[in-house]
Amino acid sequence: MSGGTSSTVPPPIHPTIHPLVPLAMH
Repeated sequence: MSGGTSSTVPPPIHPTIHPLVPLAMH
């Protein structure tokens, strides 16, 4: 779950590269 909090930062950086990654980690 800790990874989910960190995944909130990557989205704005490159949401087009893997927008489903942060969602899957959540």
